[in-house]
Amino acid sequence: MTAFVGALLLVGAACAEIGEPDLGVGSPAPRTDATQSGDALDPSESDAAADEANAEIEAAPLPVFSPPRPDGYLPSLVIVGVDRASVFDGPLDQASAIPLSFGSGTVVPDRVVDDFFGGVVVQDQVEGEDGASIQTVTWFRPSDDLGTVLAEGAQLLDVGFIDSTLEAHALVVVDGNSVDRIKLVDGERAPFAVLGEGQVLVDLSASEGLHAVVVSDTACGDLVFWNSSGEVVDVGGPSAPPCAVDRRPTYGAVDLNPDATQVAYTVLTYRSDGVVATTDLVVRELGSSAVVFTASVGGPGQDIRRLSFDGTRLAFIRSDTEQTQVVVLSTEGELSESIVGAETDPNEAVFARQPLTVGRPAVSETDG
Repeated sequence: MTAFVGALLLVGAACAEIGEPDLGVGSPAPRTDATQSGDALDPSESDAAADEANAEIEAAPLPVFSPPRPDGYLPSLVIVGVDRASVFDGPLDQASAIPLSFGSGTVVPDRVVDDFFGGVVVQDQVEGEDGASIQTVTWFRPSDDLGTVLAEGAQLLDVGFIDSTLEAHALVVVDGNSVDRIKLVDGERAPFAVLGEGQVLVDLSASEGLHAVVVSDTACGDLVFWNSSGEVVDVGGPSAPPCAVDRRPTYGAVDLNPDATQVAYTVLTYRSDGVVATTDLVVRELGSSAVVFTASVGGPGQDIRRLSFDGTRLAFIRSDTEQTQVVVLSTEGELSESIVGAETDPNEAVFARQPLTVGRPAVSETDG
């Protein structure tokens, strides 16, 4: 126990060094040891009791420490277009776009994920020494908007937490079927998970130490869940899909809600020629596996991507041959759909998990 608490204190100190807030850490639930009770046990009983206690400890889920949202916080919607990135604060029908910048000379990123501490991790293209473009994953913090490069030649998937700590890590994929994690606190990079033979990663969402992963394969693919060690776990997701058209994944985009109690994902059907015929959105409660929301969101020739779920709203990008739109659906009350006219040709739409402060222009007294 002393070592465990000491490790947490070290993590808290490290977070303070990099400008992350000290959010406090809860104490793990006390565990009793049968060998410390007042009843005497013979050796065989003692061994059996120890084995049973160890089994209970191994089965018990590790606590996850996630920064609490401020009271009354309504997640902002971050939209990235071809020439700028903007954030919409508050109710979307009342909010106006605030430009987001990521340091001088940085191009508009392809992917943006907030880091839980007011900053963001982005994927963009930068020019290397030889003039060639390099895909780069960079971490921007409120105290360092020039950014810290985390990886080159990698694709950013999401930012999550490591169980039992406040250590956030960026998850990246290099070759399509293996995932690395990079700790934000020190940049340490290590293998995280490897997909099965013939599988290719389609989408991944991280929340509270849980990871929802959509894969494609030679059949119809699947939606599976990993724990914080990259191991497959059963948390009550959808069952394996029927396969009407081989090599066409049934599941497309996926996103967990902030407390990892629900998962949102798209379900695709195909015409006989392999072209997408329909796309439905489904929200399923984890644990019970009950479906709590469903809606048809795409028809023939429409591509639905970049799904984001804040617990009560679903945002995604819908594209066809004529236009690309950011669509927001409410999962509470009557079904309502909003088209957010934010950017031309958006390529990212994501709800912020914490209020973003990166690159926001200062408000002077004359601005009111």
